[in-house]
Amino acid sequence: MPSRRMRATVVFHRLLRSSRYLSTGDPRPEQPIRRLPKKSERADVVARILDRSTRVESGCILFAGVIMDSGYGTIGWQGRTWVVHRAVWTALVGPIPEGVAPDGSDWTVDHLCSNRTCVNVGHLEVVSRIENSRRGGGLAKAHAANRARGKANAKA
Repeated sequence: MPSRRMRATVVFHRLLRSSRYLSTGDPRPEQPIRRLPKKSERADVVARILDRSTRVESGCILFAGVIMDSGYGTIGWQGRTWVVHRAVWTALVGPIPEGVAPDGSDWTVDHLCSNRTCVNVGHLEVVSRIENSRRGGGLAKAHAANRARGKANAKA
């Protein structure tokens, strides 16, 4: 009877030869592959976003369309509402990974410039939610910012 390690090695090598891995580089057969929208649709949403944006000295491209209370911009695309920086990333770079990151959380798009309305792809990076929280100062800072936004919205 083969050892547990030997069986795992055989499964791994079968996976590497699988058509899904060879065609997409995605080793997770249980996860559906998210298809990118058509190129014309991607160009359309990027043009709509950039029409509503302005470039500032810091290099940020600030979206000036619909802004949620959380500070993120939104836009309608593909029959649903998208957070603008996620739509730009999907249109210009590719799909945001689905499933679980190595640290056990899911994937998100982080603003390296810490500006929630920025849509400059050079200022965005796909990271795990835990890493995104770590970069932003952790939960205490996030809760304080949410409380401050709540008070500002209550006054308005």
